[in-house]
Amino acid sequence: MAIGARTGGGFIDLTAAGLPTTLDAMLASGSDAIDRAESIVKQARRVEPVLGLRILTPLQKPSKAIAVGLNYVDHAAEIKATTLDYPVLFHRYPSSWVAHDEALQLPKVSSHFDYEGELVVVIGKGGVTSRKSMRSITCSAIQFSTTERYAIIRSSRHSG
Repeated sequence: MAIGARTGGGFIDLTAAGLPTTLDAMLASGSDAIDRAESIVKQARRVEPVLGLRILTPLQKPSKAIAVGLNYVDHAAEIKATTLDYPVLFHRYPSSWVAHDEALQLPKVSSHFDYEGELVVVIGKGGVTSRKSMRSITCSAIQFSTTERYAIIRSSRHSG
């Protein structure tokens, strides 16, 4: 296992340059490791091809994973949900994540998934003011997200 930085032409192997083997370990190492990763990327002379790599989820054991739901009016209308003044925040458990090209497990309570593309933002620094909030973002990734939304909608209609 290794971590890398994706570039336009491939990826830069940060573990081979002396950084930890997971993003979790790099974040636990503190801001020096993140600064070192940025420096390695800027100075990289060798870029590896992405083809043939097994791309895992960004974090293996996050301390928390917060998802933002109903943040687009069109999406709320598509699933017939009420539009709110603020997006809905909910916990996304790492056991529901799958890496690139891994099989999805369809729950027994459903015959299909609701799916969408997601932007994943890994926040590696806390205590950052809103003016400097972009500085707290360690990396971003695109993730395919699935939800067994129909069972959730059915159960919410029958509760209360």
